Amino acid sequence: MDKLNFDDVPEVEVVKEPLTLSDFSIEDVTPEPLVSDGVYKGHIVDTALSQDAGYVRWKVSLQGNEGLVCNDGVTSVDGVQLEYLLWLPILGDEAKKSKFSALTEKQVRTNGVIKFCKDMQLELHDPKKVVDSLTHGVNNRTWIGMPVVVTAKNEAGKKAYAGKMFTRIKKMEKGL
Repeated sequence: MDKLNFDDVPEVEVVKEPLTLSDFSIEDVTPEPLVSDGVYKGHIVDTALSQDAGYVRWKVSLQGNEGLVCNDGVTSVDGVQLEYLLWLPILGDEAKKSKFSALTEKQVRTNGVIKFCKDMQLELHDPKKVVDSLTHGVNNRTWIGMPVVVTAKNEAGKKAYAGKMFTRIKKMEKGL
């Protein structure tokens, strides 16, 4: 087999011109299409556990929602990825009052874990087994590919994302 000889290849001059303000227009900005509020089918494609912040994050790719489109009327919802956060009780939550109810943060987060486990058809007999199931599933990627049914809701971003709209998963249930 002959060796390739790159000595005979002519050099090509690449001219990079700086981007100028005339290259784009403010009117060219297109808002990101949002999934409309509603119930959708999907599959879990990623998971992550943040022990410091006290949550498990699931990323869900919407799939099997034939014909449904985003709020732009064109973009299919299938393929859109949304996130679901499950807040876990962490040390110190028992002393904090919830911003949204008369319960403590620990009580609110515990209620959320119990509701999630029921929705995902996980056994609730032993709290340690529940936490092990959640963290083991994240660490060993056993959640990946699981079919789910999600309830999506549009909401305004907070802090650094103030004013920007996002679609969040408000509820996630085990799918068929």
